[in-house]
Amino acid sequence: MEVPYETPFIAIGKLVADSQSADHYSKLERLIAGHQILARAC
Repeated sequence: MEVPYETPFIAIGKLVADSQSADHYSKLERLIAGHQILARAC
C-alpha cells in the first residue's frame, strides 16, 4: 500500500478501524440472522 507522504497517520488508522468495524458488524448481522432461523425452527 502506498499513500502520499502528507497523509496523516491517524487517517490511515481510522480507515483500518472503520473497515474492521464494518466487517465485525457484518458478521454480527449474519450471526443474528442465523439465530433467528434456528429460533423459529424450534
